[in-house]
Amino acid sequence: MKKVNKQQIDRLYEFTRQHYVEYYDVQTELVDHLANAIEEYWEENPDQDFEELLQKEFKKFGVFGFMEVVEKRQNAMTKKYYKMILEEVKCFLKLPKVIISIVLSWICFFIVSNFNYGLRILAVGVVILIFSSVFYSGFNLRRLKKRVKSGNKKLYLLEETLLTSGGLLTVLFFPYYVLNFGNFFDTSETISLQGQIFVSFVFTAEFLLLYISVFVIPGKKEEILKKAYPEMELS
Repeated sequence: MKKVNKQQIDRLYEFTRQHYVEYYDVQTELVDHLANAIEEYWEENPDQDFEELLQKEFKKFGVFGFMEVVEKRQNAMTKKYYKMILEEVKCFLKLPKVIISIVLSWICFFIVSNFNYGLRILAVGVVILIFSSVFYSGFNLRRLKKRVKSGNKKLYLLEETLLTSGGLLTVLFFPYYVLNFGNFFDTSETISLQGQIFVSFVFTAEFLLLYISVFVIPGKKEEILKKAYPEMELS
């Protein structure tokens, strides 16, 4: 049976890049699919033109081309990232790291219950940390893409997900909408004991998630990527 040669494989990679697929792992998945499809066409008629078959197979992806495939892979990778976060959170609910969680909860409760504007102090602190984390993530992502553009590195979807915290930093703003809806920020000096306990747990979760997404997971980045992509060059 007629097989796709190396030059044609290179053409398939080029084709995926031309159609806005920048992640090497997704490119490889698509190249494998396209190559198999073309070889199946050749089983029926080995004289069919490679480029014509490529365009024929590409039309099957519809109006948006490869974008739907990329979106699905991004969603899958985000779910994978959140599972990593969940596993790390579980560690902070067991000894010895649960001690950190308890101490952090007590600090948050102390600030909320002993300062008139304690809730606002915690809120401002978390917001500053979130924006700092977004800036830091953006800086690392730009640095990575410079290396990719210079040809010194390939861009993997999982690596970008790790560097951008899988969109988690945006999600961490959600509790503020809830607290604002309940007028917590306007009545921090008269908040009930139950309210103080509740917001202490909310801010503890916020601080832990920030710490995990900015320090813990990135600290394991090379290990995670090497496991996901054994062929990846991490230099």
